[in-house]
Amino acid sequence: MFSGNAGFTQLDGINLSDCNTQSWATGGVSAEGKCNPSPHDTRDTTYLAYRNLAANSLSIQSESGTSSGYAFVLISHGESGAGAFLAEGGTRVGLPSAAVREYPNTQATGTYANWTRSAPGTAATDATFFDDAVLALTVVDVVNASKLVARSWDEPPSTFGASAVTAAGGTIDYNTGRSTLDFGSFRVTAYGDTARNVSFDVSTGAGIGTIGTGSNSDQYVTLNRETNEGLNFVFDAPGRYLAVTLSRFGDTSGELERVSFDFVIGGSSVRVTKMSCRSGNGRVNFTVTPGADFTEVSIEPRLTQFFNYYSTFVVADIAICPSSNPACSTPSSTPGEDCP
Repeated sequence: MFSGNAGFTQLDGINLSDCNTQSWATGGVSAEGKCNPSPHDTRDTTYLAYRNLAANSLSIQSESGTSSGYAFVLISHGESGAGAFLAEGGTRVGLPSAAVREYPNTQATGTYANWTRSAPGTAATDATFFDDAVLALTVVDVVNASKLVARSWDEPPSTFGASAVTAAGGTIDYNTGRSTLDFGSFRVTAYGDTARNVSFDVSTGAGIGTIGTGSNSDQYVTLNRETNEGLNFVFDAPGRYLAVTLSRFGDTSGELERVSFDFVIGGSSVRVTKMSCRSGNGRVNFTVTPGADFTEVSIEPRLTQFFNYYSTFVVADIAICPSSNPACSTPSSTPGEDCP
């Protein structure tokens, strides 16, 4: 009952310190069934729901009914000792009858008993006999006592938030006023059929695209396939995997939008094309690799699913990772946004 991802016997299985109490956290549990340590996007309520305490914890029956959610139940078999193991050699005292109230406390599984102690003189064979001493703590009690409670984790800053764009040399407006921004560990340059500056998605407060040098409007903030727009990224250090979060990306006129990643490796270009996995106009995460280390990649919208419309989007976040980290993700990504 307690093994596997839904149990508590695994390392840190009862540790909620990576869980989040803030409402922005909308992610699920990790592959191991725990709260995601980065970006701390698993709500404590989501974690406890996954654990399903009603099914994956201990239960106790008493005069007030049956309650569940217990992390452990510690039982002493009382003066009668019925069902107890003797310390001298492990010999077990005879079990009480199955009809006696304390019989469940001699079993390995099931609902345990914690009845009021029976009146003096009650025979040990009587169905109402109970002299066990029972101590139990709920999962929540153990978490609180061990100080492993969920925290109020702040939402991680996006790579392309307002402060980062300012530090990179851009102006916080739909048009940053720069064709190239330097983010320290990488540089990004906007391009298209005509001269382009890097745009900033003021409406959401994070994300970059391309915009005409003479434009300054939300209408033109996205990368648009119609005018062959794209963003070229050059990184200081090589990576094997590229993680990207796109926003304003989903479908156009009922067709799913697509994006291409053109990696430069040894002077040659390797293209990987991806398609949104959901309709709407929200955020999606991709993790892609050209199969070798790279330092340069260009990101462009393509024609939609059936090649009838132009895809548009904003790059909300980006990260590169070494070959040892194929699960590469952006700082602000959440698992619910992932696309294959």
